[in-house]
Amino acid sequence: MKHHPDHWENIQQFYDLSDDFPKELIFFKASNLVLLSQSAADYIRLGRNNKLKTVNMGVKLFTRNRDEKSECLYRLVQDGVEILQRYLSDTSQRLVGVSRELLAALLEGDHSVTYDVLGEKFNCSQFKLMKKGSAILKYSEDCWVCCWLGVNNLSLMIGKEEINTMRQRL
Repeated sequence: MKHHPDHWENIQQFYDLSDDFPKELIFFKASNLVLLSQSAADYIRLGRNNKLKTVNMGVKLFTRNRDEKSECLYRLVQDGVEILQRYLSDTSQRLVGVSRELLAALLEGDHSVTYDVLGEKFNCSQFKLMKKGSAILKYSEDCWVCCWLGVNNLSLMIGKEEINTMRQRL
């Protein structure tokens, strides 16, 4: 695990993260960017990480993006959405408020909706105009969902367990 600021500017601009974000606590592990506590980050910086097996340390915020159509090298991870949303500006295009009906539709079937259906059925034509890549859908103050804006559709990027939990919460 090492400190990895190389791609931070790309991430900060794409997601419109505030300058208050604690980027000095971001570390690179495999293809993930992980947020550590201050104490854990200090320990790693001391170079003593060979004395401690780091199996799971911190909260995974981003993972390397394999899609070449996105302008950002990293996509969001649901585990870190609650932390990241605090650092998104109110005008960020990567944080989109959605209705209960739209979220319920996404939680059913194959967990994706085409842009045409979003515009016609849910009056959400803004998704088609957004840059391709990951974003956060916000249903309420305590319900944020990671999604992917593809070429033709919007898809949820969460696991089956989270989908089942969200269905019950709605």
